[in-house]
Amino acid sequence: YYSETFAKTFPDMVYEVEGENLLLSNKQAKRYVFTATVSGISYKFMQVVLLDAGTVYVFTYTALPDKYDEHTDSVEEILGYLSIDS
Repeated sequence: YYSETFAKTFPDMVYEVEGENLLLSNKQAKRYVFTATVSGISYKFMQVVLLDAGTVYVFTYTALPDKYDEHTDSVEEILGYLSIDS
């Protein structure tokens, strides 16, 4: 369902990372990195998805492709600070 919905929203979406395992708040999560066009502008996205106790948490980082790498260290730092208690 998730992939089909995204494909309709972002028909030109290209994954760079699809479903990489990682820990978010000491819980299993998945990382997706992809490029897509929104309103005629190309973007690069990172989404970290966590399902915990029936709740889906989605963290999204979006940037222009040529600016994306400038902030990934900060994004990883933010992800390290997140705390989800169930």
